Amino acid sequence: MSDARRLFRDTPIVRVATLLPDGDPHVVPLWFVWLEEGVYVTCRSSSRVWANLVRDPRAALEFDRGRA
Repeated sequence: MSDARRLFRDTPIVRVATLLPDGDPHVVPLWFVWLEEGVYVTCRSSSRVWANLVRDPRAALEFDRGRA
C-alpha cells in the first residue's frame, strides 16, 4: 500500500478543484474511494465539476485529515 493511500484511507471526502470558464477555481467536496492504486471520484454528468472537466481536464485533489 502506498504511503498516500495508507495516510488517507480513512478519509471519506476529497476536495476537487476545477476551473470555471472564466478561469476562476471551483472547489467542491466529493466522496471518493481508493481502487487498486488510484483515487476514484464520482460526480453527475449534469454537474459543474463534470462540465469543467470536459472543457478543461486539469484538476487538483486536496485531502484533509483534519485535527482532533
